[in-house]
Amino acid sequence: MLRERYVFPDIGNQAASAIESALGAGKYAALDQLGAFAERLTEDLGTVARDKHQRSRSSNSGAPAGIAARRRRHHAGGHP
Repeated sequence: MLRERYVFPDIGNQAASAIESALGAGKYAALDQLGAFAERLTEDLGTVARDKHQRSRSSNSGAPAGIAARRRRHHAGGHP
């Protein structure tokens, strides 16, 4: 998605390559919680893109199931 949709294609390519490299090196292997993975991914993307609006979040981020479901519907264009 970074390569296809990031507003600056060259930065999107760099960020995607950095994430693929980190993944290949096993940098994310010990992160067994979605929230921790999302935080690390945000940090890693930030070192390349320096985009303060780019954030990675886990879909449930510790919220109760009903709230997480409403968030997913809202982000998908549905109503709460």
